[in-house]
Amino acid sequence: MGMKQQIYDALVRRNAGVQDEYERYVMAHLDEHQRNRLRHWKLLAALNWHYRVRSRSAPLLTQDAPPKRKGKKGAPPREAALHYPESEALLRRDPEKLARLLGRYDIVSFDLFDTLIFRACASPQDVFWLVGNALYLTNFHQIRRDIEKECRERHADHEVFLEEIYETAAQRYGIDKEKGMRKELELERALCFANPYMQQVVKLLQEQGKRIIVTSNMYLRSDVLRELLASCGYDLKEIYVSCEQGCSKRHGALQRKLSQSFGNSTVIHIGDNYRMDVEGSRMAGWKAVHYPNVSELGKPYRGTRMSVLSGSVWQGLVNAKLHSGEPLDPYYEYGYAYAGYLVVGFCKWLNEAAKRRGIDRFLFAARDMDVVYKVYRQCFSQVDSAYIRASRTSSIHLSFARHIDHFFDWHIRRRIRSALTLKAVLQELELDFLIPYLSQAGLCPQELLDGDNAPAMKALLYAHREEILAHYAPERQAAEAYYRAQIADAKHICFVDLGWKGSTASSLEYFLKEICHLDVEISSALLGSEGHAFVDEKIDTGKLESYIFSSQANADIMRVHNRNGDIWRRIYEIIFTSKERSLLRFCLNAQGEPDFVWLREEIRDPQIIDAMQQGIMDFARDYTRIEKRLGADFVIAARDAYRPLFRILHETEYNLRLFQEFEVCFIAGNVSRQRAEMFKDVVMKGGK
Repeated sequence: MGMKQQIYDALVRRNAGVQDEYERYVMAHLDEHQRNRLRHWKLLAALNWHYRVRSRSAPLLTQDAPPKRKGKKGAPPREAALHYPESEALLRRDPEKLARLLGRYDIVSFDLFDTLIFRACASPQDVFWLVGNALYLTNFHQIRRDIEKECRERHADHEVFLEEIYETAAQRYGIDKEKGMRKELELERALCFANPYMQQVVKLLQEQGKRIIVTSNMYLRSDVLRELLASCGYDLKEIYVSCEQGCSKRHGALQRKLSQSFGNSTVIHIGDNYRMDVEGSRMAGWKAVHYPNVSELGKPYRGTRMSVLSGSVWQGLVNAKLHSGEPLDPYYEYGYAYAGYLVVGFCKWLNEAAKRRGIDRFLFAARDMDVVYKVYRQCFSQVDSAYIRASRTSSIHLSFARHIDHFFDWHIRRRIRSALTLKAVLQELELDFLIPYLSQAGLCPQELLDGDNAPAMKALLYAHREEILAHYAPERQAAEAYYRAQIADAKHICFVDLGWKGSTASSLEYFLKEICHLDVEISSALLGSEGHAFVDEKIDTGKLESYIFSSQANADIMRVHNRNGDIWRRIYEIIFTSKERSLLRFCLNAQGEPDFVWLREEIRDPQIIDAMQQGIMDFARDYTRIEKRLGADFVIAARDAYRPLFRILHETEYNLRLFQEFEVCFIAGNVSRQRAEMFKDVVMKGGK
């Protein structure tokens, strides 16, 4: 058990009065709990003083309000940022501790939905969108809710069966009652999955031989719920449902009715709805434990403008993963909650692009597309694909004849503020043979590269163009053999990369078409592109497409991205990188076969990369499994896919805490470890 959990248990859970009032208040004020944690710490201190020091038994709080405090009249409450990592926003007991607590009683009662079982959607009613789609009934989401409410109002006990709801729908809209019920139950089952935290608790209780019952407020009959529990891996037979019992948990009526057959047995109930599961149970004389609702805990983090189907599934999966009670690595959480949905949307978009443009082979560029390639192959592989060795540095070497200015910008201009001599610059670029020519150009090998002598260095490249091309000839020979093998017999290849200008793909297009004379159509697909005229030209001619944003689509997002400079770009690079080293150049080995020369090992923790990639891949697996069970293939709009990451990108302090010791040097070539630039350096410089 972690230190935070021990502290929480000591301050909250060792006194029933403190726990009852504090956790009840937190659940009633979740937004405030995230924004103003200091106020809640003060409340916790007051509760401990009240119950433990003064030994009072009467409740301290009235109507869920914290103790009154003095403050400036009219002063607005000070808001705090959301707590990250999100999975630690509310710490739960270890399953073993909860099982020991529950095991003290003769009978343990569990709520069903949002306790034993989760739904992969933001709201339970979101399933009605899918039912309406199957029944060809527009706005069935609202219709279904209204009919259920109306049916409940017909009965004194407000209980209703699913059959009555669909009888009314059939009378009004001419739908087939049985078909409607079957479809709703089918989709309900498809969305449901076991709460892994509660599965552990139930297993431990069953090993103790404890009597376990399920108590639910629901319009589905017990045999349906028993089947649903079994499909989620539970072996629980004793199920009591409000619609069959004719009474609800809300005021303890259902619990009191059940108690009549329990004799003197002690009962404890656990559930997510405080009013029904906790207050209702206590009204009936049962003990109760609150299991805060995962959707309510996640709501402040999720935003409010997600799509009603694909976005709802994302919310349901993430809320369950982060708030069920399972311990999570913060980097895994980052990949699962914030990057996974974007990668899924990107992969779906790639397949649509392939159909639209006749692409028959995707080439995912190292290193930034490592995890995207893995997800594509794992979940979305509709088009032949390969993961290729490529880098901006190597591609500039291959296209030097045509892109000499780009070579200068990328290799020399970026080093102007690096405090390097001209000799050292050429050595880093493995162009030592140009050093004797410096004096002929009026330059001193020992003078520092700066804005004044940079134009002369550019002129040096022009003057010795043919010698540089000859120097790169073995690279071109090795690269041609390598890329021919990767392209094979494809007719239209698409280079897939992160962003932002498509320069790697442009360089390789020139190399493959003009130098290698390959008869293949070449295009590129980026996650995002920046608003440069030469990028727009590629988009206009159909050679480049961008998923999230470009100057021609979602330009408002692009402008926000650009305003945040290198900080956001480098977070992208961290999220999507791989553990392998960056490619410096191609070469030929002793057997004359293509091989690679790598840059030095960078300063980055491979465990962080593994955890983020695993989070992304697990989300993709979970999401596509739900789609398969639903028989659906949702379209994920770019804006929707980007929202989770867009939100976390604004949490600069949290990103700094996670990635501060990650190397993010953007200077190409053999940069020494001593000159390595870390993410914290970029943030401290304001992304410059």
